[in-house]
Amino acid sequence: MSEARAAEIPGVMTVDLVIFAGQSNMSGTGGNAALSPAVPNGLGYEFRPYSDPSGLHQITEPFGVAECGYLSEPASQKKGSLVSSFVNAYYARTGVPVVAVSASRGATDSAYWASAPVKAELLDKYVRTKAYLSSNHITLRRSFVVFLQGESDAIEGTSLAQYQTNITAAFESLFANGLERVYVITPGHPRGNLFSYDAINRAQIDLCAKNPCFTLASTALSGMPDAYMSDEVHFGQTALNEIGAAAAGVCASQ
Repeated sequence: MSEARAAEIPGVMTVDLVIFAGQSNMSGTGGNAALSPAVPNGLGYEFRPYSDPSGLHQITEPFGVAECGYLSEPASQKKGSLVSSFVNAYYARTGVPVVAVSASRGATDSAYWASAPVKAELLDKYVRTKAYLSSNHITLRRSFVVFLQGESDAIEGTSLAQYQTNITAAFESLFANGLERVYVITPGHPRGNLFSYDAINRAQIDLCAKNPCFTLASTALSGMPDAYMSDEVHFGQTALNEIGAAAAGVCASQ
């Protein structure tokens, strides 16, 4: 994987910071890096607050494979994500490069995201990234989260009220430190409607409607055919590419 130090990035004076957070579909467990689009030089960089905070890396797939911490995955579970598609589409609409941070872990419910150590790590990643940009004289234009999570809560039967309470708590410290918004991608459905995600989809849509800190980025996974899935709960790369581009369009328009 090629590495680019901040001082060596030509023309990068202003960037948008995007944290890609969620569970296994955000991690790209069902993806395929070979089918993801390449990110041209200068459009997007990964910052690794824990595994390599000394510099930026050109975005490649599987995104986030080298990061560590509570919000990380074993390398075997990182196969190809929506991030590259998102970054390409976002840059096409804004002309602003993305500095992306990986913060996803499979099988994590909303209670996990609201827990003290996970909240602390999420804030720490955010603060470390902003400090790196500042110390390297890179201007931060926007900072936001793209969030794809909820499958575990759907399986567990988490109530709408409890889910919204947990997710609001998960990001409150980031908002207090300047985060602009959380853009939510609803989790859609499992293959063959093995169980229902409807309650969590509704909880997320309702949260976005009533809380201005949360914005609905896409509900398109609900309409994805089973053929776009790699197993019972994971979407394949075609779906991830489509949802990444769709979410980018919403984020870029704000």
